[in-house]
Amino acid sequence: FCWHHHSYVAAVDLDMDGRLHEAACLAHMDRWRFWAAKSNGYPPELKDRILHARASQAFVSYLGFVGAGDNIHVRSWIPEEVSKDGTLLVAFEVQGGREDGPKALLLRGCMVLSLMSQDAPLVSKL
Repeated sequence: FCWHHHSYVAAVDLDMDGRLHEAACLAHMDRWRFWAAKSNGYPPELKDRILHARASQAFVSYLGFVGAGDNIHVRSWIPEEVSKDGTLLVAFEVQGGREDGPKALLLRGCMVLSLMSQDAPLVSKL
């Protein structure tokens, strides 16, 4: 399974120097994992667990620059099986550039998700 998505960079996601805010990148990765799961981009047996998982860690490696209005192409996949401690790694790769130009590798990242068991309640009791 490998999920693909095309989008555009909004100016609100950039800092004063035109670089993508790290917080915006992490927020996008979290949204992308939801969109991927909802559109069957990950294995069906993990879909509901991914939708209800909590991100416990995230890592981003910036490899290029992107500007407001640039087109981005996102790929996401699960590179390994669920670990014995119930965590799952979700990987991302983003390429981008001007719509009519070549696409460059912009970033690679991953999120470590803490999966809830399938029969765990979705709302915690206090």
